Amino acid sequence: MKINIKIQKIVKIFFILCILFNIQNVYAATSGFSPSSLSYKVGDDVRVNMTVSSGESINAISAKILFPKDILTLTSVSKASSVISLWVKEPSYSNEEGFVSFDGIMLNGYTGNSGTVVTLFFKAKNTGNGFINFSSASVLANDGNATEVLGARGTSTVTITKALAIPAAKEVVKA
Repeated sequence: MKINIKIQKIVKIFFILCILFNIQNVYAATSGFSPSSLSYKVGDDVRVNMTVSSGESINAISAKILFPKDILTLTSVSKASSVISLWVKEPSYSNEEGFVSFDGIMLNGYTGNSGTVVTLFFKAKNTGNGFINFSSASVLANDGNATEVLGARGTSTVTITKALAIPAAKEVVKA
């Protein structure tokens, strides 16, 4: 009987600790892409923002982003309007391998929703479906301890369809 009471106490303490641990993660950062779903035609220019959101101050972000190299060609990476103020590793990419990577810090920290980190500019080159997602990512708290706070990583679904054929103008034949 006493063993059952001890087990019940241990279980209650365990659940309380689990609840406290989850409350701490309410402020976890998230990173993702906007828009989260893309539908374009072959030949179209495609723009995707990689964003970060955090309820607590963060001061560093690093990421390796994968994209479907068979249907998209990355033409440039823009740092304009980025929440990052100092680039430890400038954005670099490979269309052959289908990735872009970077490391940056925010000197005064960042707290907010959907802050733009980088903007990716693609050209839709072939029909198909794929994803823009993270191979790896890290978001560090502005707490002096480099605490990892990335809770969730988003994905963007990509659909590229055939371009519409423009019918040729018909000749008017005069008799």
